[in-house]
Amino acid sequence: MAQRPKPSALSEPYLYSFASTDSGAGTTHEERRKYSATILDLIGPKRSFDFWGQDTYLGRINVLGNASIVNESYLKPLRFADSDIPLFAINFVADAWRDFVDKLQELAEKGILDPDGPYANIRAKKAFRSVTSDYHGYMTEVVYPLFTEAYLGSFEQENKRIRGVDSFLKIFTNFVNEYTESSGPITISGFIESSFCSSLNSGLVISTSEDDHNNDFTKSEKYMLDENFDLVSSVATYYGFGIDQNAPWRFVADLSSPAMKEYMRGVEIESFDLGNQNDTDDCDNPLIPDDFPVIDPFGYSAIPGLEDIVRHAVGYNEYRESLAGVEDAETTFKVFYSTAHTEVWRTDMDIIKVYFLDFYNSLVNRQPNVSVLIPDDTGICLKSRVELINRQVMSYNKFKQNGAYGDKWNLKCYYLLRRIERKMKHSNKFVKESLKELMNVYNFVSGNTDRKYLLALKYLQQDILEPITASSLTLDTVGDINRV
Repeated sequence: MAQRPKPSALSEPYLYSFASTDSGAGTTHEERRKYSATILDLIGPKRSFDFWGQDTYLGRINVLGNASIVNESYLKPLRFADSDIPLFAINFVADAWRDFVDKLQELAEKGILDPDGPYANIRAKKAFRSVTSDYHGYMTEVVYPLFTEAYLGSFEQENKRIRGVDSFLKIFTNFVNEYTESSGPITISGFIESSFCSSLNSGLVISTSEDDHNNDFTKSEKYMLDENFDLVSSVATYYGFGIDQNAPWRFVADLSSPAMKEYMRGVEIESFDLGNQNDTDDCDNPLIPDDFPVIDPFGYSAIPGLEDIVRHAVGYNEYRESLAGVEDAETTFKVFYSTAHTEVWRTDMDIIKVYFLDFYNSLVNRQPNVSVLIPDDTGICLKSRVELINRQVMSYNKFKQNGAYGDKWNLKCYYLLRRIERKMKHSNKFVKESLKELMNVYNFVSGNTDRKYLLALKYLQQDILEPITASSLTLDTVGDINRV
């Protein structure tokens, strides 16, 4: 049976926003304000997430304010997926997704869920995306072409000044100042903090559609006014999910939800027959079966009002003890990030140096020789002469701890890159004093060079750069509008 007609945009325009990629800046701003302030209150999800605002950094910036990535050993394949490649989510999120979709199918079979519409038979189409893979694509497909083609192509003298790795790094610094200020990040920390990184990188988000995030009309007409939306929105909370208010086809693990905590810690598992009693033949010899029953442990929720909800939630040891009796969200987030995530500031420079080396060597292989004008100071007729410079491929040895670009260079370079990415308008005096303190930490703390470097880097991260927060985000500074 077809769904009932939905309210039209002409008769009830207050239920629709008309912001899209085709609307002007002024219209988009006003329509998105209406969407956020009015429409969501009227027809929005029961539990919503705002990745264009306060939830931008969920699963990307930890409770300390540091960029972090998923430890992929904590991922688990998703059931109920419709994709050419296997889809993954954080392990307990995958468990919750399985039970959530199971419940929706049960409701559909009972005729409670309408058989039409986008929520009638949901399947995951997108889920976890690797930050390191996305970052690699960004560096090789965006940053490198911009540097070699747009920047060096426009400034030929800059290209000719690259005669070795030393001059390359100086020229690349000029590029970073020009590019990063207006366009994008360079380090993986900066990438995670930027709009180039997606909420899908968190492992907490499961998307069921390819629809356009920029088209607000579809969000109301196709999704939130769908006859199943209220029911699906409510049922999602029973399994610890909220819905992305700017993309109502995306389900988000709510780590503060008691239901999601049950999947993290586990529930009391029902006893069941393992089926390990063999039948016997006429001579009392055991008959060994050809196959054995699949063990699929389950239990029931202990949340008041949800005691009949089935949970395939054996739980995970990393959370079981740490979250025993814990109800506050702050502790849950701390445990989650310390378990399933890894901060990246420790390895930022190790990673970026690989790209520096690759960029430089790729440039050398593409253009091994460059002709430059050399001033003639002999006093004879010619004022200058042309000289052919042979660029040499560089090995990684220069970037090792005791190489030309070792620990102290790492610290200074990281401060430069992160300060540019964060658009920090520090005075020259502040920068010099900060660098002096940074070098003092490195030079005077006790321990070997590894310990000195790590403590200096930690000081730089925590005391000079400081944590990042979502406090400065506005409707005009959205998180992942182009990263679906």
